[in-house]
Amino acid sequence: MPEATPPDVSALLAGRRRILVTGGAGFIGGAVVRRLLAESDAQVFNLDKCGYASDLSSIEALPEAAERHTLLRVDLTDAAATTEAVRQADPDLVMHLAAESHVDRSIKGPAVYGSTSSPDFVYIASNVSGTFHLLQAVSAHWEQHAHRAPGVLPLPPHLHR
Repeated sequence: MPEATPPDVSALLAGRRRILVTGGAGFIGGAVVRRLLAESDAQVFNLDKCGYASDLSSIEALPEAAERHTLLRVDLTDAAATTEAVRQADPDLVMHLAAESHVDRSIKGPAVYGSTSSPDFVYIASNVSGTFHLLQAVSAHWEQHAHRAPGVLPLPPHLHR
């Protein structure tokens, strides 16, 4: 079977110039950020809380990173900081790759919801609440700037607050 050719990044971006990537200091997010920097001329905003598994060294090693990579050190569970980061990035495109996952704990069994200090509760707060805060911030930002984005469709009425 012939080897598949990866899609052209510029074609995938379709003219979008300001890309917000959440979780861009993680394994998958870092690979996406590196590819965007290497294969496009987009400005890349990397929103990451920079936890224990984060590694920016491979991104910082790219010459393109100095001019087109901006690290926004934000925890998505902080709604106000997330809103400010979205405002600062002013993105045309958002790639939400941030997630807390710990394979060892997921193998041991389902979440225990008894305490807000339990590790499982922390992951739920980070992944679910963090995603909610990001969606709220991006939705509000794009509603405010809809006149600048002719290719972005308005939200359907049932999704308005």
